[in-house]
Order: sequence, then C-alpha cells, then structure tokens
Amino acid sequence: MRDAGETLALSAPINTCREMATQAERLAVSDTTPARRAKYLDLARQWTELADEMERAMAALDRGRAAAE
Repeated sequence: MRDAGETLALSAPINTCREMATQAERLAVSDTTPARRAKYLDLARQWTELADEMERAMAALDRGRAAAE
C-alpha cells in the first residue's frame, strides 16, 4: 500500500491533466471559431482520457501490491 506522500505525488499529474482538460473546455466555450472549438474539445477529451488511464494504472498497481502482501 502507498503512504500518503506517495499517493499525493502520484495524484498530482492526474490533477494536472484534469486541470488542463478544464482549461481546454473553457477555451472551447469562449472561442467563436468552430474549428478551434472542436480542437479544444478534442484536447479536453484527450487530457481526460490520460487522467482516467493514469487512475486505472494506479488502481492496478494497488491491486498488485495488495495481492503481494
């Protein structure tokens, strides 16, 4: 099992990805050009997918560690 410091260190990149997704969504809403709006929304989707993938990887590591104990 991870200690609190390790959990915080590993969750920081996930939080950054989610913040980037939120920023891309804000830019999409404020942009008046359909093509740029679509690109911002695609970036938001990609940042969210990356954060989700990292969360799944962390959960898999936790399951592996728990099984090894």
